[in-house]
Parts: sequence; structure tokens; C-alpha cells
Amino acid sequence: MKLTIAQQLSFGTIKIETSGPNGSGSGTGYFLSLDDDLPVIVTNKHVVAGAETGKLTFTRCAPDGGPLLGETYCATIVHFEEHFDLHPDPVVDLAVLRIAPLLDGMAKRGIMVFYTHLPWSMVADDEFLSTLHTCEDVIMIGYPKGIIDEKNNMPIVRRGITATAPSIDFQGRSEFVIDCACFHGSSGSPVFLYNSMLHPGEGGLMMGPRVKLIGTLYAGPQFTNEGEIVVRPAPTSDLAVLTRTMMNLGNCVKSTQLGWFREHFLEIYGEDLEA
Repeated sequence: MKLTIAQQLSFGTIKIETSGPNGSGSGTGYFLSLDDDLPVIVTNKHVVAGAETGKLTFTRCAPDGGPLLGETYCATIVHFEEHFDLHPDPVVDLAVLRIAPLLDGMAKRGIMVFYTHLPWSMVADDEFLSTLHTCEDVIMIGYPKGIIDEKNNMPIVRRGITATAPSIDFQGRSEFVIDCACFHGSSGSPVFLYNSMLHPGEGGLMMGPRVKLIGTLYAGPQFTNEGEIVVRPAPTSDLAVLTRTMMNLGNCVKSTQLGWFREHFLEIYGEDLEA
């Protein structure tokens, strides 16, 4: 089954549902391949913080290798937070789950699931980000307010623009801001530069799609009841936003911060990761 680029991106996310002492919540994760043998799910630290149990709902795989829409398998993981590797920088809100053991366990029980992962080549590096400015077209894929096409287990795609240049460190941190509707449940959503037709290139305008992962949503400014503007991690529960209103802006960790995880897993597993 041949999928378009847009379809591949849509099958590359998964809804994360958590429960713990502070109640239940939801967020977004996306599949990334650090190497052929190192598939991971990327999300935010705050999505999994304090989670005793996590639920991941996969789409089952059809005999032809494509997605079996409407057929799902729910994987429940206990001690959920403990399974994640966290970025060591306290201001970088990224967490990664190595899923090869989970997939192997399901396969041994005859459970085959379908998902698409981003190859490392789609992760924007510093050189690529340096070419980007404000007003770049972006899409964000996830589960705002936990909304999902439950029948088909498909995410919601939102479109926006970069509100600050990804080539610049916003507020001195490795992040940028997008102008896009961002709500709880969107935490951990991948943010892609997405040019479906014309886009700037070496020597002028170029035709054809240009898609790169440039960041991961983690927070957004909100209005408080008193009218104060504060930046908070995108909440995972409605209970956290009863007195705050989102501003349709989102703070995103730059894609380059994913490089720490690549080096981290190289050190642990001794993989010869491709450059």
C-alpha cells in the first residue's frame, strides 16, 4: 500500500493516555527512528510525569502490510514514566520511549501493528534551521483536547506559521514559537515545515513537497483570569486550564535537541548509527 507524504505523517503519531496520583491526562507522541533498530516514541516530560500507567492505542496491520482502519490494539504499560529516557537539560521538555521491546513482545503474540516512523534524515539540523525565518508554513499533528477519530484511530492535523524564526533561539532557549491553535492534548505533537508545492531553494523557487521535522510542541502562553500572560506547559487535563485561556500560540523545542537521544542510545547500545 503506497501512502502519500501527508498520510505517512498522519500515521506517525499516537495518543498517550496516562493515569496517576494526580488523575488522568492525555498527550501526543510521535514515532522516530534513531536508527533502523532503534524506533522510539517522542513526547514531553510533563506528559508522562507522575504517570503510573500509560495507554498506547495502535492501529493493527492488515495482511497486505497497510493499516487496518477501525481495528486497534491497546498496550497498557505500568510504571509508565520509568520507561522513558528524559533529556538531561531541565528546560528541554522532551522524553523518549524505546519501543522495540514492546513491538517484539506484541509480535510474539501475533499482534502486528501499523505505524510510520520518521527517518532520522527528516529531522532538521542546525544548518537547515538556519535557513528558516518567520512566516514559514507548518503543520502540527496530534490530539488537541484529546480529540481523535476514534473509529479510525487517526489524529487531527492543524496548520499554522512560525511566529518566530526557527533560526533564532527564542528567549535564549533552543526553541521557537508557532502561530497555531494549541490546546491540552497537543503536548508532544510533532511540528513540521510543510511546503506542498513551491518553496525557496538554492538558486530560486523549487517545485515539489518539502517536509522536515523542526520541533516538538511543549507549551504555550495563556491568559489568566487576572489578564496576566504566562507561559505554561500545554496541560494534559482540562482541570488544569479552568482559569486560563490559550492564545493560539505554541512554544516548540527545536528538533536539534533530539540529537542528545541519538548520542545517548549510541552510547548505551553501541549501535553504529548513520550520520
